[in-house]
Amino acid sequence: MNKFQQAIMVSADDVSKLRRPDVFRVLDGWPGNADSRVTFADWIVTNRPDLSEEVAECLADPELSGAK
Repeated sequence: MNKFQQAIMVSADDVSKLRRPDVFRVLDGWPGNADSRVTFADWIVTNRPDLSEEVAECLADPELSGAK
């Protein structure tokens, strides 16, 4: 299990089961820096293109921990 899969497990058994309302939680809980959070977000979108809009909105949200 890689670090991205482990981070998803905060909210879902795996990325295929990640719900739209949980995207912010997993991105906000990401332990790395902002650059690695973007890499994590890209991984989510690669595996779940249907969540791409939600991921983009979350990354733009100033409430996200460590957001610029």
